[in-house]
Amino acid sequence: MRFPHPGLIDFHLACRVFDGIATGTSERLEAVQTSHATDLVIREFVEQDPASEATLSRWMRSGATDVLRVNAAGILAKTATPETADLVIAALRADEAMRVLYLTAVASRVLALPWTLATQLAQGSGAVGSDAVLKLAEELRNPRDAAARWCSALLLHRAGAAGREPVKAAVAEALRAESAPENLRTMAGLLAGADPITTTLERPR
Repeated sequence: MRFPHPGLIDFHLACRVFDGIATGTSERLEAVQTSHATDLVIREFVEQDPASEATLSRWMRSGATDVLRVNAAGILAKTATPETADLVIAALRADEAMRVLYLTAVASRVLALPWTLATQLAQGSGAVGSDAVLKLAEELRNPRDAAARWCSALLLHRAGAAGREPVKAAVAEALRAESAPENLRTMAGLLAGADPITTTLERPR
């Protein structure tokens, strides 16, 4: 007996979830937090459908559950539009419940942590070791998820690791490649010891 390839499972799940997004039905997207891989597939559909992107933006800001909001944010964060990335990061700063879920997902995926330990880290009660710092620094370069880059910066800030050489090198590289203004400001602020939650982009008056 052969089990389906994980990528095939992600594709079929993504198709089902996107059908709900396209019709404005949120039940599938608020049932459980989606994976990074599934979000990447859904993003490919969303980028071809502006109406679906608008629906996700609405759910991210005012969805009835934190799972719906974080799933919408997770898909939008993987699009290639800097303006959309900025909106996601702004939402993460403002919505603590959604932020904890996103941080948990990033910590679990990047650091290979069980969900319970990743949640503790997301809530600020876990420790970040040297190996974890290196992995989070590498995530600052992740070109496929603007919010994951922001979450990694936040976890590094909380760990007091911004001054370490691998982190400074990763930030310098990220600053050259980053397209989202909010992340550019976050990366620069990280080196100065600024909290990514309160380091917001200054808007022109």
